[in-house]
Amino acid sequence: MPRVSWIGCVLAVPLERDAGFGALQIVAEGKAGLTAVALEGVWPTPPTLAEAVAGGPLFAQRGSRILALNLLEAHPPPVFARLGVAAPVWSPEEPVRSYGSVQGFRASIAREQAWRALGPTERARLEARRWRHDPTEVVLALGAGELRVRRDSSRVHLAGPAFDPAAPVEWSALEALPFLTELDYSGADVGGLVAWLRGGRGIERLALAAPADLPLDLRGLGLDTVTLVGHGAAVEVDANLDALHLDRPAPTLTVHHPAGGRFLALHVHGLPETPSAWALPALASYHQTGVRTARLADLAYPALRTLRLDGAPGHLLDVERLVDFPALEHVTLHDLYGLEAERFPEAAALPGLGHVCVWGYRRSAAATLKRRLAAYDLVELRGGKADAWLADHLDNPFRDWVDRDARLGKAACQLFVSARKALVAAGDAESCRGALLAFVEGLNALDVRYGLDTVDRETAHEACAALLALAPASADAAALRALFDATIDF
Repeated sequence: MPRVSWIGCVLAVPLERDAGFGALQIVAEGKAGLTAVALEGVWPTPPTLAEAVAGGPLFAQRGSRILALNLLEAHPPPVFARLGVAAPVWSPEEPVRSYGSVQGFRASIAREQAWRALGPTERARLEARRWRHDPTEVVLALGAGELRVRRDSSRVHLAGPAFDPAAPVEWSALEALPFLTELDYSGADVGGLVAWLRGGRGIERLALAAPADLPLDLRGLGLDTVTLVGHGAAVEVDANLDALHLDRPAPTLTVHHPAGGRFLALHVHGLPETPSAWALPALASYHQTGVRTARLADLAYPALRTLRLDGAPGHLLDVERLVDFPALEHVTLHDLYGLEAERFPEAAALPGLGHVCVWGYRRSAAATLKRRLAAYDLVELRGGKADAWLADHLDNPFRDWVDRDARLGKAACQLFVSARKALVAAGDAESCRGALLAFVEGLNALDVRYGLDTVDRETAHEACAALLALAPASADAAALRALFDATIDF
């Protein structure tokens, strides 16, 4: 059967926050995948084919460019209704170099439409805050400490040994940074911070490690994303908050959202099990990382459209309960090697679920998984591993490196195994130092041979933390961590 071309296909795009429908057209396909261009127009219901193509390509007023990219997905999901096929409204003069997900494309169209809806005063204010290169050093006298940063800094981190977390902060000092949009704060002066933010400071993303028992009212601050570390009291957020990240939340934490979590993405980090659901019955997206034991029965979020569970690695005990989320469009299950493939619901039970990703699974379950997932619109199966390999390396931080290069992955896993044995056997601080140095030198050698990157460095830090947890009590963990940071070379 000949392959069907996507070129010319026009699709309706449901915009974020029920803001109507946009449209896109596939204008090219090749090694880069499908190239899509947004079409001019927004409609309250899906447009006709003629309506969708009438305005031509969407020209983004903020950015002065045609809004086009190469989709990361093999094809658009079924929630993007096909309107028909028409002659491409735009042909790129050179290959499109931007890549993104369907969800990201959806958000880009919505952002452009939101920009167009702004008045001239608000546009001018946002344009004045658009990042521009300015390496001038600025000294911020914050009261709780002094911070030296570049004037063009978009993010500052208020924590560390030079910063007194108990002292009040002179928050107005941050106004010397005209492009500041992200703020990380670890300390007690939350009242001062909130009062300053209420003045419309342009902060979009806030990460906060505050006293765990302190109730937080984060409404009216204009935030897009909030991260709370170790919090355990009541938190109130706005209906227009895009994402809430909870890092090691205490069981006493409560979340109050005026629309029950509608349009909100909830990310949970640092808990070994799926927590019992917060009162967010309209929650749109749930993502948990580092989970050891996942139970879908714990997630009373019946309106979920996106679900992602990242194992530490871990187990998903009741995959059949995916049917409890009838609105699901996208599911990702990563490093959940305890997944029972024969219990995965078939496509007929979840007709809206267009994209299923299973990254990291047992090869012994591959045939069953493929059979159960065969009727879904778009399926990604990656990182299948033999049971024998998993028996030896299930808790090895480098286990996924074999998916991209078998020799690199095998060598990195063996480095970790050797270092773990050496640290368990170490009887004094010098032996621990020698074991850690051998581990880091081995990683540096792998970098020379294979070329490691920033993401690989994060995995190496994860591995270091796991190793230091095994060191004897007589070892100075802080000194060993400093040694690791000083000698890692990628």
